Amino acid sequence: KGVFVAQAGTGIGKTISYVLGALPLVINKQHKLIVSTHTIALQTQLIEKDLPEIMNNLAPTLKVEVSKGSGRYFCPVRAMKALPGCEDKSEEIVDDLFDDSKNKFSSVTELRELKGLIADFNEKMFAGDFDTLTRYVSSRIINLSNRDSAHCPGKKKCSKGDVCPFYIQRDRIYKADIIVTNHALLSYSTLGGHATFSP
Repeated sequence: KGVFVAQAGTGIGKTISYVLGALPLVINKQHKLIVSTHTIALQTQLIEKDLPEIMNNLAPTLKVEVSKGSGRYFCPVRAMKALPGCEDKSEEIVDDLFDDSKNKFSSVTELRELKGLIADFNEKMFAGDFDTLTRYVSSRIINLSNRDSAHCPGKKKCSKGDVCPFYIQRDRIYKADIIVTNHALLSYSTLGGHATFSP
């Protein structure tokens, strides 16, 4: 009934230790397990390697999901509005960034990157998590097409809400038994931010 803090070297079994200790409570649906890391690289290792190995052997029915900041997800509305000549006013969004970004691509390459990103998303070759991109996309294009929480009208008010990668992942998180996130997002949620981890 306390807090345990430990520091240990790489590869000695820290992940297995804390997951095994928490699994009985998670399996009995008494609690969710939230694993917080410092880096995206460690999140990826947990999601793609460590946790699947443990779950496949001990708890194959448990659902594991990753929770990232909203800026790491593609926004189909922002991406389309960033295209030169886009005059779509159907969205209930007021955001000067959309208009300011138009026709300000520094090269034809940037415009191709954005069009390629939109095409990949529409053809379901890109699910919307920028950390899973298989093609190169510059940070400027990511900043023009990622979710901006300050200007998002919410899932119900957005015509793309049903295909929004951010909200699709949030739905999965609510149903997950084990959630992998980072320290900053966990602290923000715990200290009164958006209730990212609420059931």
